[in-house]
Amino acid sequence: MMRQLKLEPCAQMAGVKRRGSFLSQVFPEDSWMVALSAGMISSVVVVLAMTPFDVVSTRLYNQPVDHLGKGQLYKGFTDCFSKTLKKEGLAGLYKGLGASYFRLGPHTILSLFFWDELRKLYWKVR
Repeated sequence: MMRQLKLEPCAQMAGVKRRGSFLSQVFPEDSWMVALSAGMISSVVVVLAMTPFDVVSTRLYNQPVDHLGKGQLYKGFTDCFSKTLKKEGLAGLYKGLGASYFRLGPHTILSLFFWDELRKLYWKVR
């Protein structure tokens, strides 16, 4: 879970980092469409980065345990990651990609959009 908390903001910012150069050419400068489009691009980056961690976490939480509470299928995060990759390939780490997008996408888009709009408002008032 801690890995996910650290990875999400990094992926959000990676998706937004280049918005000024490309999206400012497509939309008027300081348009709300720039922030919204950057949020959409960033949401795809976030989902692609986070889904493998969500899949592994879900498998770890849902595995059967023995009488001592130790997992019977996986020894830990890296074991689960490597076994999934070996058995199911890269597609196995992206199971539930659509559900992940519907969960993380709107949050990322709206967070970055409102942050940008509030930042613009703050600099106008200040």
